Amino acid sequence: FDALSFDYANDLTSQGMVNIEMVDELFMGDTSSITTNGGVIDLITGGSLILDNSIDSNGGNVTLNSDRDADGMGGVMLEFESGGGIRTSGGNIVIGGGSDPLNNPTGALPQSIAKLDQPGNAQGVGAHIRTDLDAGGGNISIRGTSNDGVGIRQSAGTIATSGTGTITLIGESTSANDHGVSLSSGISTVDGDLD
Repeated sequence: FDALSFDYANDLTSQGMVNIEMVDELFMGDTSSITTNGGVIDLITGGSLILDNSIDSNGGNVTLNSDRDADGMGGVMLEFESGGGIRTSGGNIVIGGGSDPLNNPTGALPQSIAKLDQPGNAQGVGAHIRTDLDAGGGNISIRGTSNDGVGIRQSAGTIATSGTGTITLIGESTSANDHGVSLSSGISTVDGDLD
């Protein structure tokens, strides 16, 4: 498939891993969820990754990899309804782009994102976070870039981990009017580093 949309009242549950790879864009609506019993969840797309569902890995790592082809076009937008978000219970959460999302940033969300019902300005943002991310002791890494917006924008929800879990936010914007990282909601770690 070039693009895939999940927007129906079905949940994806796996005892193992979940790996979804798309050439173009992936949209998951607010009536579906992904759950594993400790399995890895990898969502990979050459374009944008837009999630409005909940993800719970129960100890597995979660990777959201947009702009896999590294052409600069394809960001990540997370906006989950109340009770949604990403919970890993000790697994790592990685949001990034290219062939190595732990070390490479997302591309940017396209102007066409305006057709979605999103508060705030998501156009041009690399990673737009409007939900809770809770690694429960795992590490969180978010890398985003934009030439026409904010590299990483958090406008709702909390980014949190516990124990020695670390949080790394690396955002870059080449726009003279924007920032690399814009935080307007909670961020929390206990004994781990915050970079």
